[in-house]
Amino acid sequence: MPNSMADYNLYSLEDTIYQDMELAYRNHVYQTYLNLRSDTKLKMLEIAEKNGLSPSNPNIIEDVKNYISSAAKYNIDYESIPLTVDFAPYFLEVTREGICQHFAMAATVMYQSLGIPARYTVGFAAQTKANEWVEVTGYQKHAWVEVYIDGFGW
Repeated sequence: MPNSMADYNLYSLEDTIYQDMELAYRNHVYQTYLNLRSDTKLKMLEIAEKNGLSPSNPNIIEDVKNYISSAAKYNIDYESIPLTVDFAPYFLEVTREGICQHFAMAATVMYQSLGIPARYTVGFAAQTKANEWVEVTGYQKHAWVEVYIDGFGW
């Protein structure tokens, strides 16, 4: 499994039809998953610069992951974020605590600010066994970020 942007460059689509399809989808991704308010983007870029995150670094995806993971503390009893503030910067600079939704949202906005298409995703994380029913509850809900790698996908 690739660990950095440099590793993803090892993979490519050789068939022209698939290259054309990927390029069309890539254009859609860039038009859809980089839309941020300008003030949010500017604030996130300030945070990125302050923390040594540069989009020109070939390991930027891993660097953002590491930064977001260490920028705050996981705390199920987190302080609520006011509805009147810009959520991602406030989480990263003020409350510095939260749950998976906060971390995933902050990572999504950081990636997008740096020009990397990203989407916020939600679902469930549960232990399963083949051919057996598994009870899934709200306690197993989870959020994560997905980044798009040109020529590779999400």
